[in-house]
Amino acid sequence: MASQGRNIAPLHEPVYGLGNSIVATAELGSASLISLLALAAPLAALALVVLIFWLAFRLFRGSAQRPHRPNEQ
Repeated sequence: MASQGRNIAPLHEPVYGLGNSIVATAELGSASLISLLALAAPLAALALVVLIFWLAFRLFRGSAQRPHRPNEQ
């Protein structure tokens, strides 16, 4: 039977779409995000520890400099 002008791709030729490109782009983006988080998380933890020590130092230094005086009448 002869083809009647229809352009039908034979079964052995692959048909390329956007699926692989989309998956590869999503994979690249997520890998980049995880890499940046792996670099930023220790820095954020260090900043948090420094902040806690700074606040504790201010709190204890302020209370140690002011002696407690009972109310005098």
